[in-house]
Amino acid sequence: MRSNILIEILHNKVSEVDRLRKELDADPGHPLRKTIDARNHQQRSDFSEVVSAPGLSVIAEIKRKSPSAGHIADMSDPAAHAARYASAGAAAISVLTDYAYFGGSLNDLEAVANKVSVPILRKDFIIDRLQIAEAAYHGASAVLLIVKVLGEDVANMLHATRQYGLEALCEVSDANELAMALDAGARIVCANARDLRNFSVDIDRAIALRSHIPDGVLTVAASGISSQKEAYQLACCGYDAILVGQSLSQLEDPSELLQSLQVAPRPFIKMCGITCVEDARLAIEAGSNFVGVIATPGYPRSVTAQRAASVAQLVSDFDARAVAVFVDEGADEIIQYCDASGIDVVQLHGEHSRSAYDVLRGRYTIFYVVDKGGASPKLEEGDFLISAHERGKLSLGSQARASDALVLAGGLDPGCVRSLINDYNPVGVDVSRGIESTQMGRKDPLLVKQFVEEVYNG
Repeated sequence: MRSNILIEILHNKVSEVDRLRKELDADPGHPLRKTIDARNHQQRSDFSEVVSAPGLSVIAEIKRKSPSAGHIADMSDPAAHAARYASAGAAAISVLTDYAYFGGSLNDLEAVANKVSVPILRKDFIIDRLQIAEAAYHGASAVLLIVKVLGEDVANMLHATRQYGLEALCEVSDANELAMALDAGARIVCANARDLRNFSVDIDRAIALRSHIPDGVLTVAASGISSQKEAYQLACCGYDAILVGQSLSQLEDPSELLQSLQVAPRPFIKMCGITCVEDARLAIEAGSNFVGVIATPGYPRSVTAQRAASVAQLVSDFDARAVAVFVDEGADEIIQYCDASGIDVVQLHGEHSRSAYDVLRGRYTIFYVVDKGGASPKLEEGDFLISAHERGKLSLGSQARASDALVLAGGLDPGCVRSLINDYNPVGVDVSRGIESTQMGRKDPLLVKQFVEEVYNG
């Protein structure tokens, strides 16, 4: 792979735009002129609507070749291939229109737009508003704007996109480009796992960027996605959609793979009642996202702030968090324990602890436990609502059932967790006794493994 490939592509793109501009100047009746001169373009929003739909949306791409992969597919009838995408549930279709390096064309774009009813993204190296006018003329709903290519000019291109009634997918590959896109007013951000300088791919690049994208901005991940495993990874870290090209384009029948990519985010796992560092490590290495320690004294699994600090220190070395669980303790006691242990996530049981929510909100991430049919406060962004559980059945009030921060807890074990996830679609599951065998307070490695497998693979 040539290291200067992006420079080559952009030089070629400048020549293409120059030719188009000369054609327009020489021909007052050029078909594109009507689009350019129109004053009131109807604003489209269908692309953002499908990206924001529940679950992980898939934008399926028409892609014949690329500088990194070479030949991918002959694709003699891109419209027919796009129709197969749409039938298999693709939320939108991306059409590469660069010919020299990707084998695409505006004819492909128009053919696909005339064939399917889902939104169409023009994917190209946009450097001029004339290319946006072309996209509108040939039936696109949105265009790709690459921040690495446009730099500060991304704001002008966003403005031009809206002038032509289209939406923009702003592609970024690092935090600086993300900041530039957000400052320019980007509403849909695409985190590209591909480094356009050399076209190498690292999906961790997209995963790392997700945490820097603020709420209210729609998110798409692109490149390096070829299986359900990557789709789950990206769904779990909060992406709204994925853009998939090569792995779908090279299949004569892409239906099975495309359908497998349309995943719902897995619920996170919280393993509670951890009493020692060894069990904390067992839980985290198995796949638990949170480990809970009982902070209130007098319970069989209670741990001191000193021991909790050891758990918190271990957890800090992994992509997980420690939770201190309190039962009927006030804000002062909770703060004192958290300061001594270094824990910044708390779980509130009982009226006395729950009454401290207003004091603690914003200071800690909070799991708020609701009793049978009980009400909950308006939760701070990032806090969670833990359900009540009674005699093997969930007893949730309507408020808890409707919450998008619902965590299921109480009586969960490997045998029941999958059916409860299917029934209630929680954001997380919380287990304690269900992963212990004989010794109270010690976790059974086999049950821990089985529980995680049921949550992730059931």
